[in-house]
Amino acid sequence: MKPNSGTRGALLLALLSAAVGCGSRAAAPTPILRRGQEVRPLRVSADVVSWRLEFGPVDIGGGCSAAPLPGMGVRALLVQFPARATARASLIVTLDSTNTPIRFTDSRGVLRTPGFALAKTEAERDSVLREARRLVRRTTISYDFATGTAMAINLDGGRPDQAVSGAITLFDTLPAMGAPRRRMQRALAICEKAGVR
Repeated sequence: MKPNSGTRGALLLALLSAAVGCGSRAAAPTPILRRGQEVRPLRVSADVVSWRLEFGPVDIGGGCSAAPLPGMGVRALLVQFPARATARASLIVTLDSTNTPIRFTDSRGVLRTPGFALAKTEAERDSVLREARRLVRRTTISYDFATGTAMAINLDGGRPDQAVSGAITLFDTLPAMGAPRRRMQRALAICEKAGVR
């Protein structure tokens, strides 16, 4: 069953929530991770140079879709690798009304959440996502261009979170981060080629 725009919007919100919740609070003494109904403290290190990804990039294939983000006044482009039905990585570029990127998220790990498309309420979707987070380890890198800050997290899968935060300009120089800005440009190029903007 092909998801409608409402389902795509809910899925994009779910994928973005960790990065959105963390990015705006990175400078706080005790940052808060907010994902749906889940709210918990997040320990963030400034030792960006020593941090390592637990998952490398997946670059095979790549299918693009777009959806508005309800209540946020922006829309997002979602590129999934190798394809939507078998996603092991996703790139999300959030665009403002002028099509300027304001946020970028690179998520890696098994991103499929069985039962999500069938969930009818926010509580049901949240329950499905919580179970997926309990079982599956993921890596997420996010850029917030409005604040100039970036965050990288290895999280979930029943293991402690490993999070670091720093300036986007610093992240851009570190090979261990896997060139996030270049990956964002690749996502935009894939969507451009597919006629999705």
